[in-house]
Amino acid sequence: MTSNPNPNPNPTPSPVTDRCYGIITLRYAPPPSTLPINESTSNDANPAQKPSEKTEKENLEVLLIHQKTGSKKPPFWAFPKGHPEEGDMTFLGTARREVLEETGLEVRVGDVLTFPSLPLSTPNNPPPTQEPPIPLPSTLKDQDPITLPSTFTEVHTSPGRKRGKVVTYYVALLPSPLTTTTASNPLDPTAQSIQIQNQNESQNQEQNDNKEKDKEQAHQHKITLQEKEIAAAQWLPTHEAMTTLFYPEGKEVLRCVLEALEREGGVRGCGRMGGGV
Repeated sequence: MTSNPNPNPNPTPSPVTDRCYGIITLRYAPPPSTLPINESTSNDANPAQKPSEKTEKENLEVLLIHQKTGSKKPPFWAFPKGHPEEGDMTFLGTARREVLEETGLEVRVGDVLTFPSLPLSTPNNPPPTQEPPIPLPSTLKDQDPITLPSTFTEVHTSPGRKRGKVVTYYVALLPSPLTTTTASNPLDPTAQSIQIQNQNESQNQEQNDNKEKDKEQAHQHKITLQEKEIAAAQWLPTHEAMTTLFYPEGKEVLRCVLEALEREGGVRGCGRMGGGV
């Protein structure tokens, strides 16, 4: 018995009626002495390998969330993201708020990277040109939801979807925790090296002060989940994140980000977002 031929060999992609904004949040793998107590770490193939022996790409970690679906389907691994809400002044503001709400991590404007060699926006799969208008909060009426600087898009318009979805991602690098007990990562341009010599009482006080700074900086990487929507969150090396991400569109976005970083010669070749965004 033969199956019926496909009556529609070229099905029309679903129209885009949903737009979200998020941040692909990166960091350099911190020394063990600066990790928050509650943070899970991935196994390293060579844990004795020093940071200086790794390339910048090998030292980068990316934040993934285990997104709950609200249905019988299991959670899936993705990047933090969400919809614009009333009061958001920019789409970057939406993305920063969503990361903070979902993970407790604060991404500052100055942490957001720009890519000088890229065009204004870098869609790996350009969204359809014809789509119904998508309502925006009144505070975002003047913003252009399509052309955003140094962003990467994740497009879901497969024929099986009831509605298409486009996610626009910024890229950010969180500052490394300070450390008084371990040498700073020489590949991290944000790392700060502090040398303490216990020679007298004043130097001991300086050491104690810097330990407090360590705790404060490390707290920036401490994850606090929005338990209603997020089942888990984890920092992963980029190669592990590539295999952990659920959707192929997400894998493609991460690949594009890593390629962009390589074209810029690493983080040092990137700019930083500025102004009152």
